[in-house]
Amino acid sequence: MLNLKKEKKLDQTFSSHGLANEEQGILSEQAAKIACELATRNGTLTWAHIAVEEIAEVINAKNDSDRKKELIQLMAVCGQWVKNIERNKK
Repeated sequence: MLNLKKEKKLDQTFSSHGLANEEQGILSEQAAKIACELATRNGTLTWAHIAVEEIAEVINAKNDSDRKKELIQLMAVCGQWVKNIERNKK
């Protein structure tokens, strides 16, 4: 069950530390990296964590050349995620 108080506090924490990208409505690159690192430490890392981090990197790219590289990385992550889903079906 969703704990709205907890979610609001987390949102405030991310925002107060510059970790929320409110314009796009997603975590900032820094927050996404922290989430990946914490999930890795806890053994709970998912493809979603990695994809969100890649999306944040796309949004924060400084120019179209960097954005293109980040989009390619995002597509690679998504491709591996799909392969993982197919592999787990068998």
